Amino acid sequence: LFVSIINFFIVGLTEEVVFRGWAMSTFSKVTSVRKANILQSLFFASVHLLPWCMMVVMGWGDISGVPVLYLCFQIPMTFVTGCVFGRIMNKTHSLWTPIIIHCLWDVVADLFGLV
Repeated sequence: LFVSIINFFIVGLTEEVVFRGWAMSTFSKVTSVRKANILQSLFFASVHLLPWCMMVVMGWGDISGVPVLYLCFQIPMTFVTGCVFGRIMNKTHSLWTPIIIHCLWDVVADLFGLV
């Protein structure tokens, strides 16, 4: 459990720095904050799909045991989550708020076997 908690804190911190910190701020330099939020959320969702694609294309694993419904749910859910985290960051003017929420989200999801 301890290793799982540390892992999810590192993942949550890293993803928030990359997607909300770097990507959203970079995109918002060339478009509106709202569009930047949508773009970083699409980027966030696509990166969460990448491991599944690599497993299929490269033959690195067997996803036959993974329910199709799970995969169909994961991408829209990560997109919406990315939008919500981006909105939270924009409203609070702090990257720490989505970092904390993301880390807690990941730990709770792991405890309930959702990841």
